[in-house]
Amino acid sequence: MRFNILFGGQAGQGPNILSILLGKALIERGYYVFISRDYQSLIRGGHNFNVLTFSDVPVYSNDSKLDLIIALDENTINLHKEIEESGHIISGEGKGNMYFAGRLFKNLCLEFKVLDEQLKKLKDRYEENIKQAKEGYEEEKKIMCKVFN
Repeated sequence: MRFNILFGGQAGQGPNILSILLGKALIERGYYVFISRDYQSLIRGGHNFNVLTFSDVPVYSNDSKLDLIIALDENTINLHKEIEESGHIISGEGKGNMYFAGRLFKNLCLEFKVLDEQLKKLKDRYEENIKQAKEGYEEEKKIMCKVFN
């Protein structure tokens, strides 16, 4: 099993923190994780993206095929069209990055308490983050549990 997720958005929108939250949660559950970052040299507003690959066997790079895209802005969808036919895009205008974290964790069939544990470790803005995360978790309808089977 090998699964690739792209997190994309404008600088400052949160692709880094989302990939780190998920990466740490997966490592704690015994998966191998590889994260790469690509960012423009702009402080705010440039397109940034991370690719997270995880597997039940060691991984040393990302794949060019994507199974899931977390699009924090519309530009991410326009720039990254190399998603697999069975893949999925999570998007939504005007939502915070922890909203996307909630949708992502549910999409991957990770229990909400797993995300809650990671948010507690962040410490900053826990109440605000957990509220956004719950909203996203409750709204997500697509589930890709087959990843973990």
